[in-house]
Amino acid sequence: MPRAQASARRPCDYCARFPDGPIRKDAPAGVAEVVAVARSIRRRLEDGTPSLSELARRSGVDRSTIYDLLAGRAWIDVSTLARLEAALGTRLWPSSQS
Repeated sequence: MPRAQASARRPCDYCARFPDGPIRKDAPAGVAEVVAVARSIRRRLEDGTPSLSELARRSGVDRSTIYDLLAGRAWIDVSTLARLEAALGTRLWPSSQS
């Protein structure tokens, strides 16, 4: 389940037109990675493999949670990331290597 803190800003607060827009310079660590994860998931969904419903079923992650991640309304946690990566059969978290 993505983390939600009352005082925390959401990833979309740091990226206009999340996840396609530019990331603000004052964005905290992790925003660029959450943007990259959302872009990766969206690309897979746009390809139609799998559908959003199928991804939710395979991963055990609620559809509304996936919607929130794709819209930048939630920070992804490690458990959710691992389940989505396993369901998609690919790494979503960007590599720190160039």
